[in-house]
Amino acid sequence: MGTQILELPSTMNFIWKIRNFSKLNHKVSHYSDVFSAGGAKWKARIYPKGCGEVFDHLSIYLYRVDSSSFPVNVAYTFAITDQTNPANTKTVAGEKQFVSGTREGAWGYPKFFPLSKLHDSKKGYLVNDICEIKIEITRKIPANAKKPVNVKGKGKHLPQAKSVVKSNSGYSITWFGVRIQKD
Repeated sequence: MGTQILELPSTMNFIWKIRNFSKLNHKVSHYSDVFSAGGAKWKARIYPKGCGEVFDHLSIYLYRVDSSSFPVNVAYTFAITDQTNPANTKTVAGEKQFVSGTREGAWGYPKFFPLSKLHDSKKGYLVNDICEIKIEITRKIPANAKKPVNVKGKGKHLPQAKSVVKSNSGYSITWFGVRIQKD
C-alpha cells in the first residue's frame, strides 16, 4: 500500500439558508450557525432591513468568533442567489485580515443587497420564504509563511505550515497548528 497524502481544502463554502425570512424581527440582527474555514471559526450576521442609517438594503457581516488571537488573512465572498435563475446571483468579494476579539474581527457590507430586489416576487431571491446566502472563505498564506510574522505589540507569531513527515506506518502533518496523523 502506498503512502497517502492528505490534502486540506484551501477554500470552504458555507450556505446559510434563512428560513421564514419575512417573519424575522427586522429591528435586530440575526446570526448564522458557527462554521469553520481557513483555520478559524466564523459566523455571518444579517440585518434584514439594513444597519445604521441604511434602511433599504440587506446588510451582511462576517465575524471571526474563535478565541485565538493570531491574525488570519482570508479572501471572502458573499453571494445571494436567485434560486430560480442562478445567473442572477449577486456577489461581493474582498480580502481582509481578521483578528478575533478586536475591531479587525468583523467586516461587511451595509448595502449588500437592495430590499426592492430581494422582495420582488418576479425574482427568485426569496423562494418559499427562504433566502440563501453563500459564504466562501479562502485562507491566504503570506509569501513569507516560512518565517514567523510578529503580531504588533503582542510578541506572538502566526503559525507556520509544516511538511509531511512520512513513515512506514503512516504520516503526520502539522498544518497551521493542527496535527493530523494517519497510522
